[in-house]
Amino acid sequence: MRRPMHRLMASMACGVLAVAGLPAMPAASSESPSSYELYAAGEAQKALTRAHADLKAVLEAGTSSQRWRHTMHVAWLEESIGNHEAAFRLAESALRLASQEGNPFMIGRSLCWLGWSATSLGLYPLALEFYDAAIEQAADAGGRDRIPAVWGLATQEKGAVLAKMGELEAGAALIEETTEFARRNNIRVGVAEGGAHLARIALRRGDWVEATARAEEALIAAEKCNCSAYNTNRARLVRARIVLERSRIDPRYTSEAEAQIRAALAEAKKVSDRRHIAEAQLLLSRAIGDRDLDSRVALVSAAAETLHSMGSELRGSADGELGALMLESDRLDEAGSYLESGLQINQDLFRKLDAAYILGDLAEIDLAANDHTAHLEKWMESADQAEASGAWPLAAESQERIAEALFRLGFLNLSRHWSEKAAETIEKMLEKADDAERRRELQWRKLALNERVVDIEIELDHSPAPPLGNTGPTGIQNN
Repeated sequence: MRRPMHRLMASMACGVLAVAGLPAMPAASSESPSSYELYAAGEAQKALTRAHADLKAVLEAGTSSQRWRHTMHVAWLEESIGNHEAAFRLAESALRLASQEGNPFMIGRSLCWLGWSATSLGLYPLALEFYDAAIEQAADAGGRDRIPAVWGLATQEKGAVLAKMGELEAGAALIEETTEFARRNNIRVGVAEGGAHLARIALRRGDWVEATARAEEALIAAEKCNCSAYNTNRARLVRARIVLERSRIDPRYTSEAEAQIRAALAEAKKVSDRRHIAEAQLLLSRAIGDRDLDSRVALVSAAAETLHSMGSELRGSADGELGALMLESDRLDEAGSYLESGLQINQDLFRKLDAAYILGDLAEIDLAANDHTAHLEKWMESADQAEASGAWPLAAESQERIAEALFRLGFLNLSRHWSEKAAETIEKMLEKADDAERRRELQWRKLALNERVVDIEIELDHSPAPPLGNTGPTGIQNN
């Protein structure tokens, strides 16, 4: 559940998480809007100034629980506009205050905030430690039943982190459990957050039906809850990302995808949501396509600069996007530099699938240099990671590229092997394909692979046996 603080706000504004015995956030007078109201109105810097002033006053004269609540609020606000390190430090302060109180709810939520900021910074192993500690705290509340507002948040966010690390099945299982709990208990914020996570996972798997359903569910829940602009921005972008993916197969979706991305970008700018501004810029570059390379480079460069300045978990993928643009314009040296940077960052952050996408672009640089061994090795590494994660679209593309390259090089048995693997992967996507254009595209790809297998078998039947020890570029015997 990606935006922790607004879960606490939801307990007051939306009535979804009643928290007994904790003081409310300070009420705003008609002359002086609260920091939350300023943030919602698009006055992010004024909101920060007001929030820090309120926090200073409460730290000097408030109760311990008030100090904790205000500290958590400012951490939420800093995180919402992309100040991850500042949010992390505030969450550490909140944990110290909660520990002094000995309140399981306060301790658990503070740990969740730490996990949230650690995730934003790409510190996934550390984030998992915080979420596991929060889950343990939720289950050990003086013999009472587990604390839903801690257990649900920590478990759902743990699942999201696992998915980002390429463990799609394990991550989805945790998110499904908590999102279903949120549905049963009418916790709209949990549905909004969980739905967005599940939509991204479904898209990775190539299941557009599931992805669309979960994205729509997330957006409806976020709009009805009206608790966090961040959640609504994320849901808008997830939905736009799905439409953009559809446009690759069916150009009729192109204008709709661009319109949705531009609308999401405008909404993110209203509240200085830097992460989603950058994500929208990256998506908009893809939507523009070949029409305007200069505009695309400007968009991706701006996104990369923002994400690096935030220390964001997405900074490596932004470098990869910039490298891919350089590759499109045959600026191979620049492409290689950005792609290598993006690959290294994503590998360091355990973003295995994002690293696998970059490997495919680096493989094309190897091909341009006639280094066929390196070309194949990178595509195979990409294919292996995608298959292990269940990211079927990436797995199929990688497997098809490998089969084609091996066929060109004359390694027929190896090409047949990879062609058969690709056809099997495409069949998995066909099981979930929901519209005629998508099914037609997948069926044509599978048919082409099957035809290659037949051609290879015919050629092998009429070819003399190769000498012993004849191997392909991967060291696997060719026949």
